[in-house]
Amino acid sequence: MRGAGCELRVAGCGLRVTGCGVRVAGCGLRVTGCGLGVAICGVRGMMDN
Repeated sequence: MRGAGCELRVAGCGLRVTGCGVRVAGCGLRVTGCGLGVAICGVRGMMDN
């Protein structure tokens, strides 16, 4: 059920995908939980652009 919460934050993360990409170190801590979401967010971010 954590995927739902992560998805909600994926929307915000999606906007910061470019910044998040550079700040992988800072987002790295959350990458573990959002790791799965990051993969989907990355693909969706490219399609969105």
